[in-house]
Amino acid sequence: MNKFLIVGLVAIFLVASVALALTLGNHSPVLLQASTAQSIFGGSWKVLTNDTYLKVYPTQTVSVYFANGTNVTTPLPHQVKTLDKEVLVGDVNGTTVVMRIQEITYTSNVTFFNFLRPLGHLMHHRFLFSNFNITNFNGYEVVYFSNNIFPRTYLLAIKGNTIVNVELNMTATQQQMLDVLSNLS
Repeated sequence: MNKFLIVGLVAIFLVASVALALTLGNHSPVLLQASTAQSIFGGSWKVLTNDTYLKVYPTQTVSVYFANGTNVTTPLPHQVKTLDKEVLVGDVNGTTVVMRIQEITYTSNVTFFNFLRPLGHLMHHRFLFSNFNITNFNGYEVVYFSNNIFPRTYLLAIKGNTIVNVELNMTATQQQMLDVLSNLS
């Protein structure tokens, strides 16, 4: 009887381990390839692997998987399911450009209030933006901001239980930012 219990527990452990490994193994912290950023914006780009990570928020712990191979797990219950953060650096026409991408997946659909929270700090400074547009794209509700005087571009997108935030320290067109959104893995 004890042998069957031990074999059963080992089998359950193996199945759970394989399922977790397959789930996390198929997900890379890199949301946008450097080559894709290069094709959208020109220049040369690289992913900063020490600043690029996937955080997984199970019920009782948070696991952070850095692109450089480091893994950290700490206890913390949360309503966020995953948070991906990627930082890319590019050299576009001799100017250093930094792009930060965050993709937050919640355990349930995101309400419009949750969407407005990250938008709040931008709306407070709306006068700084020369281009502003709200549109639909590939099922996302998208807010686009850019400024030609102080080169900055922001894109916020919401779809179901996911919010995507893209920040760029250069002026980019709305189409370029939508290209970033459509190429996220």
